[in-house]
Amino acid sequence: MAYIIAGANLLNRALPTIAVTVGTAATALAKVTGLEANGYFVRVSTLLGDDVLISDLQTLASSEGSRVMQTGAPDPRGSSY
Repeated sequence: MAYIIAGANLLNRALPTIAVTVGTAATALAKVTGLEANGYFVRVSTLLGDDVLISDLQTLASSEGSRVMQTGAPDPRGSSY
């Protein structure tokens, strides 16, 4: 699923707004964390416009990591066992 991240830094007039589209929850979470660390107020939504809570994004990002680990596991039918 893709996510749209929009943020506004109300204290910094040089870069007042930002909007990016990312492809995974893990990438979205990393971008949100970086923006918030730089003083941005961040809103995340799906490409369909549904709001995504940061806590939900954290859960989705961790489940993506689990899938990557599972797909990287050796094939139990292979000769390495």
